[in-house]
Amino acid sequence: GKCQGVAFVVHGVVDGMLVENNYIHNDPGEAIAQCWGLSFDNGYSSEESFKNVVIRGNRLENVAQTGMGVTLCNEGCVIEDNVIIYDQNIGIGFTAIRVPSKGSVGSNEASNANQAVVVRNNKIYINSTDNKDFDGIEVASRGTQHVVVNNTIKFEGTTNWFQCLDMQLPLSSYAQINHNICDYSSGEWEQGSGYLAAWQTTGFDANSIEGHVDNAVFQEGASTAGTGGTSGSGGTSGSGGTSGSGGTSGSGGTSGSGGTSGSGGTSGSGGTSGSGGTSGSGGTSGSGGTSGSGGTSGSGGTKPKKGKKSKDELCVPIYNGFDIVFICPSN
Repeated sequence: GKCQGVAFVVHGVVDGMLVENNYIHNDPGEAIAQCWGLSFDNGYSSEESFKNVVIRGNRLENVAQTGMGVTLCNEGCVIEDNVIIYDQNIGIGFTAIRVPSKGSVGSNEASNANQAVVVRNNKIYINSTDNKDFDGIEVASRGTQHVVVNNTIKFEGTTNWFQCLDMQLPLSSYAQINHNICDYSSGEWEQGSGYLAAWQTTGFDANSIEGHVDNAVFQEGASTAGTGGTSGSGGTSGSGGTSGSGGTSGSGGTSGSGGTSGSGGTSGSGGTSGSGGTSGSGGTSGSGGTSGSGGTSGSGGTKPKKGKKSKDELCVPIYNGFDIVFICPSN
């Protein structure tokens, strides 16, 4: 059957969790709107918060609406070195990385708005003919001191409702946005700002590039290591322990209904793990959805219509900090 829920979701109070090297996959067209990939967000009536959460090295293919993200993270959250592929037409929009991943929170959780979330070294590929809203990376709504650096994004759809970045907070809310690459022929670099040159007048993305990115960058086995380039200050690496696969320790429990298991991995269902450094009452659920193979989880207004831009066919390779990609000057 179709994926009908979030493959990996954590609720509760958590300090220290690493979610690493998971493979979450759906065949094209097998996801409905509720089929997200990875999310740390609120789901209980009691107050919830997250600290020192690292989402690293995961591969997501053809989930729906939201690839991965965090909500209510007030310290040390990093989303890095992930590959997110969306290659399907299912009649809905999609945001590959969304911060916060869930828009509404309880009134008692306002103090836990996202703070200093780091999004770096991720690769995002979106291909859809649906005339819907598609975002590469969205960091909006809440928080300050966010960092978005060294990300590679490619959009091969046709809608003008695409944006590489969606940065809707006051500009002072971002500590750094730079060294990003985005390949798109319709839409905008940043939501409401137009192409890159217009967005650069804000002072952000001074060293970023609009240009061709070879599809080989997104293939399985391509390097996602973040060497060189701009590292993105404020990041936290792998704090907290790790467990083989499955949930988080503490009360709150885990649930895992449905799901299609992937190769060599654990399905959305998965018990609790007492190892490592997860604190508080965090629980994971894998309802509906797909499995994450081989991974480590647990502890530890209307847009203006724009035509296609022509590109010079003479492309040159450059090193963007973690891969060689082919860049073609944009007209």
